[in-house]
Amino acid sequence: MPVVYELDKEHSTIRTECVGDITLEDVLQHFQEVYGEISTLERLDALLDLRKTVGIADSTKLRQVASQLTAMEVGVNLGVLAIIADSDEFFAIGRMFEVFTESSFSAVHVFREPEEAEAWLAAAKGKAW
Repeated sequence: MPVVYELDKEHSTIRTECVGDITLEDVLQHFQEVYGEISTLERLDALLDLRKTVGIADSTKLRQVASQLTAMEVGVNLGVLAIIADSDEFFAIGRMFEVFTESSFSAVHVFREPEEAEAWLAAAKGKAW
């Protein structure tokens, strides 16, 4: 599967990696798989790694993903989202996704380096948004 994840329930964090050419269907399937696992959590922070992704998503598909996130929020408080994107194209996609999901997450930020994303995510866990 092109979307793989690791859920750390103890720390209420999900780390998702997109590999290859990701379709909207791949993302929606990922949400369905994850939803059952996170429904018992009060809050969920996320790290999304796009470094192994190919292809470019258009704004329509990004809006659909953001809309699905909004629908998924029932019972789950989405905390912060750190996005790792090392190419200019995916950094721009990450910034666009940041705008589309601003009402779903308490904060979203795009990083080029995984260490920066992890540090921001760890620091954000200590803050009340």
